[in-house]
Amino acid sequence: MDTDETLDKAVALRVKGCIREAEILYRELLRERPETLAALEGLGVIVFQQGKVDEAASLFARGLAIRPDSPRFHAYLGEALRLLKRFDQALHHLRRGVTLDPTMPHAWNGLGLLASDQGRFAAAEVAYREAIRLQPNSTVYYNNLGNALLARRRWSEAAEALRTALRLDPDNPAALTNLGHVLYAMGDPGVLVEAESICRRAVAVAPSLPQASENLGNLLRLQGRFDDAMACYESALKQDPRRSMPLLLMGRLLQERGDFDGAARFYEDARRLEPTSARCHVNYASLWADRGNFEEAARYYRAARGFDPGNVMAQHGLGLALLEQGRLDEAEACFREALRLDPNLAATWAGLARLQAERGEFDRSCESARSALAIEPKLPDAYCRLATNLKGRLPEAEFQVMEGLLDQKTLSDDTRASLHFCLAAVFDARGLYSRAAALVETANVLKASARAARGQSYYPDPHSRFIDGMIATFTPDFLARRSDWGEPDPRPVFVVGLPRSGTTLVEQVLASHSQVYGAGELPEARRIFGSLPELVGQPSLDPFEALNALDPVSAQTAARRYLDHLNGSVPLTAARVVDKMPDNLELLGLIALLWPGARVIVCGRDLRDIAVSCRQTDFVSIGWTNNWEHLARRFADHQRILQHWKRTRPLEWLDVRYEDLVVDLEAQARRLVDYLGLDWEPACLEFHATRRVVRTASMQQVRQPIHRHSVGRFRNYESMLAPLFQALKRLGVDVDPVG
Repeated sequence: MDTDETLDKAVALRVKGCIREAEILYRELLRERPETLAALEGLGVIVFQQGKVDEAASLFARGLAIRPDSPRFHAYLGEALRLLKRFDQALHHLRRGVTLDPTMPHAWNGLGLLASDQGRFAAAEVAYREAIRLQPNSTVYYNNLGNALLARRRWSEAAEALRTALRLDPDNPAALTNLGHVLYAMGDPGVLVEAESICRRAVAVAPSLPQASENLGNLLRLQGRFDDAMACYESALKQDPRRSMPLLLMGRLLQERGDFDGAARFYEDARRLEPTSARCHVNYASLWADRGNFEEAARYYRAARGFDPGNVMAQHGLGLALLEQGRLDEAEACFREALRLDPNLAATWAGLARLQAERGEFDRSCESARSALAIEPKLPDAYCRLATNLKGRLPEAEFQVMEGLLDQKTLSDDTRASLHFCLAAVFDARGLYSRAAALVETANVLKASARAARGQSYYPDPHSRFIDGMIATFTPDFLARRSDWGEPDPRPVFVVGLPRSGTTLVEQVLASHSQVYGAGELPEARRIFGSLPELVGQPSLDPFEALNALDPVSAQTAARRYLDHLNGSVPLTAARVVDKMPDNLELLGLIALLWPGARVIVCGRDLRDIAVSCRQTDFVSIGWTNNWEHLARRFADHQRILQHWKRTRPLEWLDVRYEDLVVDLEAQARRLVDYLGLDWEPACLEFHATRRVVRTASMQQVRQPIHRHSVGRFRNYESMLAPLFQALKRLGVDVDPVG
């Protein structure tokens, strides 16, 4: 066999596109002459392009064994090893290739692809730019550069790189698809028309490319065209049923619309396709977070991190889940690791800003929020954090950007609601109450709309029936016959009342005492009430029926659940533990039954001021404040259950009024400490200096010296309160400040 002649023929066949014939010749030649470098290279390239990456790597390795200093074989082998996810070896060979021959653009491109695979997008950008310098007319290299810049959220530069790719090849499907993605990701209403045009062009040019359909679907979802978006995702899935991305996108769409069960089905299908995919686990974790189960969310984020320790979104999501659980040190470690992996992740800077605010580190919180804005200049979360921290001191330039964001129709109702709430707080601090009131009303409408879209609308009747059940069940006779069933642990201190009635201030005053631990708002008492059917061994009962089925043993078990939670989360030195869940007012009968040694502090405040404060607060989990009728119904139920406890007196409690606290802090603080059976400590008067986490809407107020600004605030908003007054009068609710 004439080697040179056979090689020439094989090369000619390959150039003509006769790949199968060229492959046969290369294989024949290598059987005769196994060390023919040109044949090893030619066959290696062919099988690599056929997706036979293992065989390609073997052929390139054979070539290197013959010629260890060949830059081409190093580059080829590095690219094959990259696809085999043998990243360390791939990096070695690619670097060796460009060291031996720095003028190989495909080797630089390989280094860029490897860096992108590993999430090292800054390094990827450098490599792609060098490949472009060496070969400036490559559509592929510009497309890859655009992807790296997209990953770094440098939208305009990414768009420029991809437009260059399209000038070189106007119908390049990858560049069209990626440019559509960039324009969609920018979220700028001014480019949405162009974005849709680009995405549709990509679909037309490459109807079998699933990414094109996915990007079009993302854009349509952003515009609220959910049915059209779902059709695009379904098309992408049909084009390649082995890919998990369409399933994840369908799940995300349903998740955003509040169909959590439907979203879970798509996410589970995606995880079955790719059981070790970090991305699949990140999406599933986000679903648990939206459901409010942050422990389960953290579990799936950790699984994602286990599959891919460099996955930035796993670190970021885990940080958010831990933050929601109040585990701030662990959350910060996750945020810091995410920022180490990707310093340009604006959402993580915003998460860190929130964490720092909860610690009372408001200056650092503002710095982090501005770090987010340096990356993403129109990030609503960062502006909301600045407005919440600074209120009337918000710089005018930032205030104006926030006002401009209100008109962005592409923002979700939740995000727009938050912007309205935060701007209202700024106007309120500036004394512009009518403008604040208008923003508050719009904010509540948007918030109610967002809850409805998620299937989380508030209905007052179930709560009223719950209050009926409490009143009917917890009679003096019921409690008298069970008076010795509970655990008389003296540590629990339940601070209760309506939201915004001063519960956080009372907790902060008490937590400034060396023997008191402020545990925040614990959901445990309500959970225990819900678990009563299981505790009595009759899960088909409702909790009120289960109360009648309790016996001393099951009551002790229920009581210990709460105390076990305290034992696992509270310092051993704490003589008293404040649980300031306001709604525990409704459970005073259960508290008397299970924890008879507990102390209860009932906070009161002028209902009109409570109404204004509730209406101005962007609550995450309280839905009844967004509608005046619902708010009035809640106030009516509050008065009904409070009057019932006053009549039946299941236990003794201490009444504390917010107005009395701010008028004479020392007298009221001494009452509180004395009620807890502790010696007085002057630190309780310096509550604003106490270093502890505060996670409620009062996080700023309780870090300021006492003031009277919030007493009688309703007078600034009396016109806004008119619908409430009408509803309260119809319901027979007393709004007398001393009621």
